[in-house]
Amino acid sequence: MKFSMVDVSSAHWRDATSLIPHDVYQLPEWSELDSLAGSGSPRAIIVDDGTRSTAIPVVVRRISDTLWDASSPYGYPGFAAGHGFTAKMARELVLHLSEFLRTMGCVSLFLRLHPTLNNASAWPDEFTRLVGKTLILDLTVSIDEIQSSIRKGHKSDIKRAVREGLEVVEDSSEEAYREFQRIYEQTMRRVDAADYYQFDRDYFNYLRINMRSMVRLYLAVQDHDVAGGALFLEAPSSGIVQYHLSATADRHLGLQPSKSIIHRAIHDSRDRDFSLLHLGGGLGGNSDSLYNFKKGFGATPVDYRTVQLITNADAYHELSAGTPAGSYFPTYRMPSQDSES
Repeated sequence: MKFSMVDVSSAHWRDATSLIPHDVYQLPEWSELDSLAGSGSPRAIIVDDGTRSTAIPVVVRRISDTLWDASSPYGYPGFAAGHGFTAKMARELVLHLSEFLRTMGCVSLFLRLHPTLNNASAWPDEFTRLVGKTLILDLTVSIDEIQSSIRKGHKSDIKRAVREGLEVVEDSSEEAYREFQRIYEQTMRRVDAADYYQFDRDYFNYLRINMRSMVRLYLAVQDHDVAGGALFLEAPSSGIVQYHLSATADRHLGLQPSKSIIHRAIHDSRDRDFSLLHLGGGLGGNSDSLYNFKKGFGATPVDYRTVQLITNADAYHELSAGTPAGSYFPTYRMPSQDSES
């Protein structure tokens, strides 16, 4: 195996991804977008096994002049490996990738595996952690089967919203994005979201301009007033639609517009021949109220796993000295409260 590290301008990244069914999360645009919200530099590790190349998107963070670590961008990037990725291939990748990263000054690597494009069961148990469940909706079944699987309460709320004049529209205009950002900021204040999720105008402009062909914005409107909105990411290569961001205006909480928006997105995605809608899971992989809300659409739970590699054991343990062991990886980057990296 041959390895190299490239930035978002490299044609190798896009070429490697284009040869295999992939999701938006594996594209250089996604890593560049993530860099607007987080800290670190977007990179991809290119793996060439002699027959094909694979791109592993990462965010590189400096530790010192000579040391650094890397983690997947937000979401479920993993890497585009194809469906034939086996346990033998995983062990070989871990062995050679760990050595390459160590010689480059990397201390640890944290990967968020993709729930459908990465064969999580192929990874050796010592390198993976089961975070929780995430929810997948099969769009290839009949529309009657999809409708029958939606929870009765969800269907009642959607019908009530229609009676009260709620309309879901698709809109990619600058004004629509401004409205979505406005109610998104309301929502983040209301739920006391972490700083990472406080996305600014540059973030939404990047989505609207640089990722226009991959993003759909839906707004739920009542009497010309925006009650809610949601952004969905589309990857025709793999037939996957991702439920990305959602927001509800403070004054319209009772309408529960997110239910109507997801319902519209299900129908639209199926009509455009997408095969899968990934709704995600609860906060931190927990089976909480958010998870229960999403499960109400008849989605199927699947495992969400991460890969945790210590590539320089001496440096890792020195950096982690005095930090209590926990579920956070890498330990030395544990914030004041233990949570998933």
